[in-house]
Amino acid sequence: MADASARRIVFTGASGGIGTMIRPLLAPLYPGLVLSDMVAPKNLLPSEKFVAADSRYGVSKAFGEALGALYSDKHGMIVTCLRIGNVGPRPLDVRRLSIWISPEDIVQLIGIGLNHPDIRFEILYGASNNEAAWWDNSRAQSLGYRPKGRAEDHRAHAEAEQAKIGPDPVGDVFQGGTFCASEFTNDVKRAGP
Repeated sequence: MADASARRIVFTGASGGIGTMIRPLLAPLYPGLVLSDMVAPKNLLPSEKFVAADSRYGVSKAFGEALGALYSDKHGMIVTCLRIGNVGPRPLDVRRLSIWISPEDIVQLIGIGLNHPDIRFEILYGASNNEAAWWDNSRAQSLGYRPKGRAEDHRAHAEAEQAKIGPDPVGDVFQGGTFCASEFTNDVKRAGP
């Protein structure tokens, strides 16, 4: 019998009383769940958010994810997109304490993307076990991701390196770091997360 979590399932009446109650419970069990109703469902979790790239590099990544989703839907390809923070033996500065991933942890995520039987299309975050993490990586964890790297173990090094380079009023705020300062003309207090 085929695994139900790998199939596309249409959920009719998604905006009704029962649909509203059970929609959040079904979504993690059936990643291909398609909602249907005459009224747009309220309180959706991924649909109210749009991709807010913070650099042209980020725009190219968002395009790649959209293309992956298209090929997954149109041609049945299995696609896993990794939103990689910063890979290295240790975080290079204080900002990267939030987005760092060890080489061993990224290999683990790649293995999940290549070998997990339930994946159709996924976007996972490439981050280790970071106390100051910016991203919710619970989906990767539900697929078996168990990061071993801990950014906090490298805090002293990151703070020492940060003292050498000083603050970056734009790059310290955005996930894209120094790439975001290029061509930035906005007030940093009005932009960003």
